[in-house]
Amino acid sequence: MEDAHWEEEVKGIFFSSDCIVASLFITESLAHCAVGAFPKQAESIVHRGGVVPPTVRIVRDHAFNNPSNAPHGHKAMERIPEETLNNCLQWILDQSPNGKRLEAICIGCFGPFRSATEGHPDYGVLADISSHKDWSNADILGIAKAFMSEHGYPDINVTVHTEVELAALGEYWHTGRRLIQRGQDSIERHRRDERAQRLMSQRVARDIRKSSLVFVKVSRSINGGIARGGEIWQGHHHTSISITKSRRYSLTVKDQNSTYTVVDDYPGCCEFHGDCIEGLVGLTALEERTRVSFENIEPNDIVWDMVAYYLARLAVMVTAIVAPTRIVFGGKIIEDYEQPERLMASIRRHFRDAITGGERRVPHYPNVSSESQFIRLRGHRAPGSYGGLIIAERATIAARRPGPTVWADNK
Repeated sequence: MEDAHWEEEVKGIFFSSDCIVASLFITESLAHCAVGAFPKQAESIVHRGGVVPPTVRIVRDHAFNNPSNAPHGHKAMERIPEETLNNCLQWILDQSPNGKRLEAICIGCFGPFRSATEGHPDYGVLADISSHKDWSNADILGIAKAFMSEHGYPDINVTVHTEVELAALGEYWHTGRRLIQRGQDSIERHRRDERAQRLMSQRVARDIRKSSLVFVKVSRSINGGIARGGEIWQGHHHTSISITKSRRYSLTVKDQNSTYTVVDDYPGCCEFHGDCIEGLVGLTALEERTRVSFENIEPNDIVWDMVAYYLARLAVMVTAIVAPTRIVFGGKIIEDYEQPERLMASIRRHFRDAITGGERRVPHYPNVSSESQFIRLRGHRAPGSYGGLIIAERATIAARRPGPTVWADNK
């Protein structure tokens, strides 16, 4: 369940709903499946402000990354795409109770994809991925649709996004849900003042429309997704922020007899860009730098300060271009570190030094006054799966309501 105190609410939604939706979230290290349900009719204070918040809840989920989960347990990269997708989709079908129809599935997968445009011939088809040969040019959408058609769902809605896009959307609404709840509480206190209620709903809706979040995944690959105004933000194609390059890390060391500077001269391991951010501090780079497996890197190794430095530089670039409300970090390198908050504190310190020159010599960026709120660890335990369920919920509602549906006004 998402949160322990929501367990009864989730059960109520599940049993009262006449359909379910599902998401499938694939990274280089795991495949996570989730089944969700949402009320038949639900209204929030922000409906009157022009925003339709998600109401879907995770009912059941399962991670295919643990050998104890045999026979299904496996790392996604250790199986061909058909095996990973079919195992996960079969699990999803097994969770469908009698009388409840599976309406939509959203798949989040590491990229890059050939096209991010739904309806394009290459939509849902991975590009040539030299590091994962079995997954190169795999038709993720086609495999999923073929399996579902064979199992009685020939017309089910299936959408595909990068995993970081779904994680950004999931984290966005995980935070937005709390904002809406605070607004609901305020309205309860003004239940006799209709004008105050209207103004409060408009204010909460406006805050949601204007807010944005960037989710940065730091694992073997590094990438980021953007959510703005309650939706995934996507340009002509999906983002690939890790191909950017940074000023090299340096550290001045003083001992009893001398002062010297340590400069990072690692050439980088990205076969396309060499010393891009991923090529400098992705999981492969860390193992090459330290010459040990990731699990055996000492927590006090200087390489962790390098990780913090380069991720902070990435955060500076994102801040300068996107100006988000929040930047959220997740992924194996961040979350499997012995003390994740210690690493986050180092990222914030390097970020502050880079964006302000250490002495706030640049124009003040409003959110930087609270770095702990601006740069954070992920808050939802499975943001990608939650984001996928949101997309599936919207697809289901849109199919039931003819005509265009506006989820958020981004003006």
